[in-house]
Amino acid sequence: MTKEDYIALIEVSDAIEQLDRGFENWLGVGHVGGNLDGLDRLYGVLLRNANKCYYNDGEGAEQLFFDLLTDLSKTPEDRADILLNGNIRFCGNNL
Repeated sequence: MTKEDYIALIEVSDAIEQLDRGFENWLGVGHVGGNLDGLDRLYGVLLRNANKCYYNDGEGAEQLFFDLLTDLSKTPEDRADILLNGNIRFCGNNL
């Protein structure tokens, strides 16, 4: 996957999160458990294409991946750099 594709998917992920917040405000629940569960497949694609340190270094690594993916203080480009290159790694209990 190219970096540009990864950035585009992060932007889609951000849009899904915004939709989820809208669903929660409007209906009291997000898309989880409904007909839109297929949207969550995006996260699997992003994780499989991220640096292996985010899914091969123990159970905390995947949480770090999601924390970085959803960190809106960083641009989609910055998050793509981090997630593709493994710039922030999970090593046991240390970040």
